[in-house]
Amino acid sequence: MDDPARTLDVRLTVWPLVTDAENQVGLLATMLGLLQQDGTYQTLLTASPEEVAEVIAAALAATTR
Repeated sequence: MDDPARTLDVRLTVWPLVTDAENQVGLLATMLGLLQQDGTYQTLLTASPEEVAEVIAAALAATTR
């Protein structure tokens, strides 16, 4: 990231919309944990938008219980 001459192939980016500043750290921690789970990365790459939304919603719901 600090070398403009270097390129990086990227297949997935995550752009969370944080609407509650008090929960920002928790949201980011949840998303990082989700991405570290076996198979989640591949699921996010190949799933439909609806399936991706379900995976993310389930992860976020699990952290608010």
